[in-house]
Amino acid sequence: MFSGCRNLTSIPINLLPATTLKSSCYQEMFMDCTSLSNFVHFPNITVAYSCCRSMYENCSSLKGNVQDFISTAYDNNNATYCFYNIFKNCSLLKGTFTYPGCGGNYAWYSAF
Repeated sequence: MFSGCRNLTSIPINLLPATTLKSSCYQEMFMDCTSLSNFVHFPNITVAYSCCRSMYENCSSLKGNVQDFISTAYDNNNATYCFYNIFKNCSLLKGTFTYPGCGGNYAWYSAF
């Protein structure tokens, strides 16, 4: 949707209202948005296959603590690759990206 928009600096608060995610729904949505400085907080979501895969990959201006990304994630039993490479090459982020309840194969693999 916004992949490669290098001048995008922030995400409108109500842009991503879904709480039950579908396969690949937000995959690569903001990939390579190198000026983007904030990420959307998901309070409670149900994840699916590749739902947020590479969502913020290469967003080199992204700041914050990754623990603020999701409060609670629920696995729908097919959440393989749900957060694969989500924050890859986002070197300004802080924290550890792990969440109980989302344990599909490779769900968190290579999150950074």
